Formats: sequence, structure tokens, C-alpha cells
Amino acid sequence: AFKYTARILLGGYSLTTVVLLTNLLISIFSKTYETDYDESQQLWQIQCYKLIKESENHFVVPLAPLNAIYSLYKALRILITRLFKDSENDKEDGGNDEDSTEWYVRELDEFEHKEHVGHEEEE
Repeated sequence: AFKYTARILLGGYSLTTVVLLTNLLISIFSKTYETDYDESQQLWQIQCYKLIKESENHFVVPLAPLNAIYSLYKALRILITRLFKDSENDKEDGGNDEDSTEWYVRELDEFEHKEHVGHEEEE
């Protein structure tokens, strides 16, 4: 009787262990997937933002004479925008010259670099 009882208990213990370990593995994979998904969404938003900012800097007029006119327009637009931003920044924060867009792009670049270095270390 002891022989059969020991086998039944061992079988039950083994079955319970396998079920619990499988459940633990699924939960670990689920957490890893959620983390990777969140990071990939953030990275996608960063790359989308950079692509949009890059496309803003390209010339839209292909003809040479018109291209010069467009370049002049864009330069004046940037100059006027910066003049107004600088005067507003001086009033608001005491002269902080850092552009929030440039700061955001720099932060995104640092994040991408950290992600790239982190993936190289894993391999």
C-alpha cells in the first residue's frame, strides 16, 4: 500500500510542479512582452517624430529659381520665429535659450542610444 501511495503522491507533486512552473513561465513572458511592447511603442513615436521633423527640412520646390525663393522664405520664417521665441522666453523664464524641441530631440537620441547599447550587451 505504501508503494502505491508514494507513487501517487510523487505523481501529484510532479504534476503540480509542472503546472506551477508553466504558469510562472507564462507570466514572465507576458511581463517581458508588455515591457518590450511599451518600449517599441515609445521608440516608434520617437522615430515618427524624427521623420516628420526631417521631412520639414526638405525642400518642396524642385525648380532651381523657385528653390532659392523658398529657401529665403524658410530662413526668414525661422529667423522671425526665433526672435519672437527668444523675447517670450526672456519674459517667461529669465532668458533660458534652450529650445524645447531641441531638448526633446536630444533626449530622444539619448534614449535610442541607450536602447541600442542595451541590446548589444544582451547579445
